Amino acid sequence: MIDGLNGITGLVSSIDVLVEEGLLEKEGSFIKFRHDSIMQAVHDFTPESNISRLHLDIGSKIIAQVTSFPSDNHDVYKDFVGEALIVAADQINLSREKKDSAVPRVEFSPKQCITFAKINLKSAHKAGPDIDRALRNLKFGLSFLRDASKTIDHWKEHYNLSLSLSEEYAHAMFVKGGDSAEIIECVNEIIDNARCLEDSCKAYEVLILALYSSGKKLMAVDQALTILRKLNYPFPSQVDRQLTTDAMETTREFMTGLSIDDLIYYPLMTDELSIQTMKI
Repeated sequence: MIDGLNGITGLVSSIDVLVEEGLLEKEGSFIKFRHDSIMQAVHDFTPESNISRLHLDIGSKIIAQVTSFPSDNHDVYKDFVGEALIVAADQINLSREKKDSAVPRVEFSPKQCITFAKINLKSAHKAGPDIDRALRNLKFGLSFLRDASKTIDHWKEHYNLSLSLSEEYAHAMFVKGGDSAEIIECVNEIIDNARCLEDSCKAYEVLILALYSSGKKLMAVDQALTILRKLNYPFPSQVDRQLTTDAMETTREFMTGLSIDDLIYYPLMTDELSIQTMKI
């Protein structure tokens, strides 16, 4: 990792001196500040323009180093690669944060934006139960996509990436209890750009949940009925006793001859569209 960072700054060529001075310490192939207060002091006294560039360079070098690992030893490096990508994403994202509005923002090419969006999506997947970290990565991933959209149509040229980031961000925002208006805006973008109805199902699910949780229960029900009708699972507008009886009888006939054990070991549903329909 240290070799991968060689040449980024003059600090790397003086690593041994800094270790001898007690500012840094080595842990295997890694280098870290001996104390958080030292790291903070260095950060505070470094011009913000240099800090942003340094974060970008470190993140880029880590990505380059990780992607150079031989693919035939993927299992050997799997855990390390996952952790390295998280660090890389954090560094890249820090390069976008600036406190001084007078400092020019670091500009990225469309290719860089797409690469960093992918890195953030992978990092979000590595976040596990840490919803705050996942949400942060997904938000930055989307911001890179939107930067790329200044010169390319990211929904057209990087559809799967755009769909995954948007779906997961909307869902994470809902789980976190985020702003309903922002969730709905993100969901509507998915619906507007989805190539087929199936690709918009997860977005509709989040939309229904967001409407319901914000107190718009009737709108949520109407939205659910609308999408189910589009999926060829229409619900009757009026329900009476006869309709209920007929439905129960149909279910009873289907289950005739099935034991409790049969039901327990009945094959799980595998069709993604059917699963998503059940969720709605």
